[in-house]
Amino acid sequence: MITMLRTFDVSLAPGDPPALLAVPSDPSAVERWSLYDPPPIPGYAAALAVEGRGLALRCFTCGPALLNVMG
Repeated sequence: MITMLRTFDVSLAPGDPPALLAVPSDPSAVERWSLYDPPPIPGYAAALAVEGRGLALRCFTCGPALLNVMG
């Protein structure tokens, strides 16, 4: 989904899972997309939007050695 931030509505209510509420230009997008709230890491903020439903988000921790190999 490529759209401007002001053209869709989401819910980020505390205690509730994040949810895509409306995409006026594509009403079926609400049923196709999922929002995820990754576990917090001090000093960082993150969100993830994925086309699909019922997916399991898995998070991993990697150390500096892996970052050096990747970067």
